[in-house]
Amino acid sequence: MTGLTDGDEITASFWVYDINDSLSYPKGRIWAHYTSDPSDIDSYSGSAGGNEAYSIGPGWSQLSWTWTFASSGDDDGIVIEARIYSGSDPGANLIYIDDTAIEITSDIGTIHTLPVELSSFTAVYANDFVTVEWATASETDVIGFNIYRAHEDNFERADKVNVDLIPGHGTTTQPKDYSFIDVTADAYFTTYYYWLEVVNYGGTTDIYGSIQYDPVDVDGDGLLNTVVHSFLNDVFPNPVQVGEN
Repeated sequence: MTGLTDGDEITASFWVYDINDSLSYPKGRIWAHYTSDPSDIDSYSGSAGGNEAYSIGPGWSQLSWTWTFASSGDDDGIVIEARIYSGSDPGANLIYIDDTAIEITSDIGTIHTLPVELSSFTAVYANDFVTVEWATASETDVIGFNIYRAHEDNFERADKVNVDLIPGHGTTTQPKDYSFIDVTADAYFTTYYYWLEVVNYGGTTDIYGSIQYDPVDVDGDGLLNTVVHSFLNDVFPNPVQVGEN
C-alpha cells in the first residue's frame, strides 16, 4: 500500500491452515514493513511489526492486525507479509493461506497486489541435484518464471539458471505446483541462494527471494539432508521465509 500519511490505519487479515499442533512448526504469522519503493516488495525501510501470535493447528485459524502508519524519511508505503516459519523436515513444511483482506482509512492511499500469490518457495536436495520448488495460490497475467542463483545473498550477482522460460498458467485462482532441477549446481558441498522471477504479460517482472540451499547432514546419520529455508518465512528479516527458528 502506498500514498499513506502518518495516522492512517491499515487493517489486514488472512486465514492460515497448518497441519501441526500449536507447539510444532510450520506456523503462519502476519507482519509488515515500511517501504519507500512501491515497485519493489523487497524494499525495506524498517519493521512495522505485527501480531505476535502464530497460527494454531491442526486446521484453519485467522490472523489479523491493525497498523497506524508512522513513517520516517521518504516512506509512504507499507508491505503486508504472510510469514511462514518451519522446522528442518521438508515433508512437514506445508501451510495454506487464503481469504486475504486489507482495508485502509486513507482517501488517497492505494492497495497494490502482486501478480502471483506465492504459497511456498524452497530449494531441496533430491536425487543428487538441487531441486527448486514453488507453489502459487493464484496467478494474474503470468507468462512464466525464471530461476536465479548466486553464491551470496545478493541478487545483483545472481545468474539465470534455466534456459527456457518456465511456463505459468496465465490467470488462475487454482493452486499450481512447480519444480526446477538445477543440474549445474553442486548439491553436496556448496551453499546457494535462489530467486524466483515472475514474468507478466504487461512486460513487467517481480522478484521473490532469496531462499537459501544448505547441503548438510542434519540428523547425523551420514546421509546428506538439507536445512529447508523458505521465502515465505525468511522474507523479513532476512516478505516469504522458512528456516529453523
